[in-house]
Amino acid sequence: MELNIPVLKPSISFDDVYGSGKDRSELRWFVVDSVRASFERPDLFPLGHFRDVKILLCGRPETRMPHIAMAIANEIRANFIPVNCRLPKDDDCAPFRGKPDQIKAIFSMAEKTVPSVLFLDNIDAVSWQELESQNGGLSYRHQLLDELNKRRDGVIVVAATNRYDRLDIYIIGKFAKLFDIEISTSGNIADHQRRPSHT
Repeated sequence: MELNIPVLKPSISFDDVYGSGKDRSELRWFVVDSVRASFERPDLFPLGHFRDVKILLCGRPETRMPHIAMAIANEIRANFIPVNCRLPKDDDCAPFRGKPDQIKAIFSMAEKTVPSVLFLDNIDAVSWQELESQNGGLSYRHQLLDELNKRRDGVIVVAATNRYDRLDIYIIGKFAKLFDIEISTSGNIADHQRRPSHT
């Protein structure tokens, strides 16, 4: 299946997004000390821990989450594959264009270009309500859940949403790390890890 999705090599850094202050964000700490380390020292991570981690970013549109995802790719020297889940089906780059196996093809593309960061922007568009009326019904959602279940050494999945309240609970459960992205009182980008809810 031919995909019209680019494979990029971003040059944007965490300093470009967060500023060059001394305080590191929780997300940056995790990427540098765990994800990047697992690529640089595979002997210390023989089971591939962190080389296939799935990260969910939650924040308002102005928090520059696509730039954060590009900074992650740059930090670990990975290819960057951007996918906008909210694109209309008539767009050549839309993940929900044609048959549901388009989703499988996108993940296979990421696997063939490792190390890679597969960025799923506006992942909240993948919901029961929005897919019921599309060609293929709920099969797009099922295909995405199936692909997120798989382990792919060298593929980091980063997803972003500004509508966490609309996210499918089963999709949320596929992400090992959730980070809230916000604008601090100083006007800079800030983040903190979202802790699991026990309610």
